[in-house]
Amino acid sequence: MSSTPDRRALRSRPEFLMTGIIPLLASASHTADICPICHDLLERDAVRMVGCRHTYHCTCLVPWLQGSDRCNRTCPTCRKELYTETPEAARPPAHGSIATHIDHTTNQQPHIHPPPTTNSEQDGITADDLERRQQRERLERRQRHQRERDAQHERHRRERRQQRERQRLAGPVHPAVQRSRGHHHVEPAPPDARAQRLARRNRRREDGERGALR
Repeated sequence: MSSTPDRRALRSRPEFLMTGIIPLLASASHTADICPICHDLLERDAVRMVGCRHTYHCTCLVPWLQGSDRCNRTCPTCRKELYTETPEAARPPAHGSIATHIDHTTNQQPHIHPPPTTNSEQDGITADDLERRQQRERLERRQRHQRERDAQHERHRRERRQQRERQRLAGPVHPAVQRSRGHHHVEPAPPDARAQRLARRNRRREDGERGALR
């Protein structure tokens, strides 16, 4: 299937200038958007293309449409062809004529028939609003996952500190046990009561023998 637009469906240049550009109110949600031509906020003097719905400053769009090249018959953003070129329309427009058409369109708002809106737009939510909401939700998910990773890392650090503190309070252990800690954690064994009695008995015997030698 060919991607070439059906030229019978395209408007003539005068028809496009009368019905293909919609002036937007300054209080609309588009005021947070950026004009693709000058990259400034669309706080005033904003117009929207019917069909592709790309938005520009009127003062930025007029010089583009006044050009005589083929590209000047297309949307500056998506390159969709806006109108058919007729012999009468092929002549370069007079200075200010396009702006005059747009101003006339502003004063003739009841005659403009914008494309049907979606359910979201009827509820006051535009496609740009939905895109910004999705970006905000993605950012919130990334931040939540980062907080969970930070909390898990801090929990592991706290457990390691507690383990080192328990080992310090338990006192020294046999060197063989220390070497095995690289693989297994072994708590020091409590002293055997029988071994303690034998040690005391041996010390008393040694003390008695030293006393006899004196």
